[in-house]
Formats: sequence, structure tokens, C-alpha cells
Amino acid sequence: MKDLMTANEHEIGRLISSSAYQNSTHPDHKAIHQKVRDWFAFQYGRQPIQTDATGRMIAPSARKTSFFISQIQQGKTLFVGEGNLSFALSIAKIPEINTSSLIVTTYEKTSDLSEEAQQNSETLKQSAASVINEIDATKLDRYFPYQKFDTIIFQFPNAESGEPEYGRNPNYILIRDFLKRAACCLTSNGKILITAVDSPHYQGAFQFEEAAEKAGYSILGPYLFDPESFLGYSHTNTNDDDSALEKHDEFKTWIFELKNNA
Repeated sequence: MKDLMTANEHEIGRLISSSAYQNSTHPDHKAIHQKVRDWFAFQYGRQPIQTDATGRMIAPSARKTSFFISQIQQGKTLFVGEGNLSFALSIAKIPEINTSSLIVTTYEKTSDLSEEAQQNSETLKQSAASVINEIDATKLDRYFPYQKFDTIIFQFPNAESGEPEYGRNPNYILIRDFLKRAACCLTSNGKILITAVDSPHYQGAFQFEEAAEKAGYSILGPYLFDPESFLGYSHTNTNDDDSALEKHDEFKTWIFELKNNA
């Protein structure tokens, strides 16, 4: 591959999804892996301003929303488990986004939506986005058997129950089943973006790496998620009024791509 810092997202994705990269024991692999990490940091605004050999400043991404913008611009986007719909609405307000390519779904019945969610739903519809309620993220193949999406976004997934299922955390089962069912709804180069709290507790609950392996995905990233970069975003859980944004300070977005697309 050419110099990593001049590579595009597709080239980086193919590199880190390849079995040669993932299973490499070459002495130079550690240095290459660090260059890949530097690429993600530079592209998505996770490193401070640096200078080149001439002393000129090299600025990171102008907006921390850059990955979401560039990914959603690839084509049709599906939002699942949107709760109060404020995240989808924050995306729809970005000038670069074609709102007619957005399909926004909630798990709740229309009659159970909060007043805020109903208002956001109407605003989204007025912007040409589609809004559909009563969509179970673990059964996407039933709802969208003939539609393909370039991007599927699931913000702060949260299982209904805290009780273990067959000895496994229900949040792990939620992610595993969601990824499995979403596979048939992705385009050939489609990606799934899942944002969650960045902590050992949540990493243990979701076990993204194992869920991805079981469902046939590779993971690109993750990268830091800054909720303040999304104007008007105010997360609420599906099952109660709690908010991960109010209780925690650090978040990450995990990027999933089907292995047979690599």
C-alpha cells in the first residue's frame, strides 16, 4: 500500500480487515499498526494539531462529525433504536446530508413516543426523512427484506432486561442478534456504526469483538464519540428516562463491516 497517511478510508478498511494483517507476526507489524492508529486519529480529530517538516500546521478534521458525514453521504442510511430521535435529527440538520436518504426507526409504538420524540419525528418528516415506529433492531430482515443500506446506525443499544440469557449478558445477545439480522440489509461496502459508553463494564457487557466474530464482521476502529458535536442530541434509553450521556463522560463508536466485503 502507498503511504498510509495518504490512503483513503476504503484502502485502510481493506488492510485492517485482511487476514494477513490480523494474523501477521512480522517484526514490522507493530509499527504498521501504529501508523493505522495514527491514520484514524488524524482523519477523525483525535490528535492535537501537528506541524510538518517546514513548521507548517497540520490540522486534524475540522469537525468531529466528519466520519458520520462522510459515511452517511455514501447513500441510504438506517437509524435503529432512536428513542427520542434527537440523534437522527442532529444528523439531518447537517447541510451536507441528503435527508431523503435517511430512514429513522424507533422500537416504541407511535402512541408510546414522548412529546419530544413526536416533535422530532414531525421535524424529520418535514425535512424529507422517513420515520417508522415499532421496529425491532434484531429483526431487521423482516422489516426490510428488499432494501439495502450503506450505513446502519445504533446509538447506545440497551437490552430490555438485565437478566442473563443462557449465561450471557442480554446486551451481548442484543448486539450479536442485531448484527446477524442486519447483514442482509447492508450494501456490498456497507457499514454498521454502534456507539456505546467506553468503560470496562460496558465492554464486558457488549463484548463487541466476540459478537462481531459470531455474526461474521470485522471491526474498524473504534473511535472516540463526542456527543457535543451533534447539535441538539439528548440521548434517552428506550426502556426508561435515563441517559448514558448524563451518567458517563467517555464514549466510542464501533464500526462493523462484513468479512466477505473485505
